[in-house]
Amino acid sequence: MARSRPAAKTNNSANIGFEAKEPGADPEARDEYRAENAFWVTAKCGDSLREQEETAYWLELLRDAGLVSFDKLQPPLRECDQLTAIFVTIIKRCTEQGRNQT
Repeated sequence: MARSRPAAKTNNSANIGFEAKEPGADPEARDEYRAENAFWVTAKCGDSLREQEETAYWLELLRDAGLVSFDKLQPPLRECDQLTAIFVTIIKRCTEQGRNQT
């Protein structure tokens, strides 16, 4: 089986920009990458937290209206509380990490 030659490395700006953002490039680039990643995770968890809070709101409305029994809604409401705690913890840690990186 014939072996092909490796692709030639190009030195265009897209590659340079990508290499600078790689976590192992240099300490400053790594810190910048981590700060951007912490910001992205914080934003996504914030979105998830809002969606989860809306879900909890609708479950509580169903319970308060008497459409679904309290016993059936206990497990999903408990899970909503757990998810709230998880998302809040992630957001706090990423926010602290982002502050420490800048």
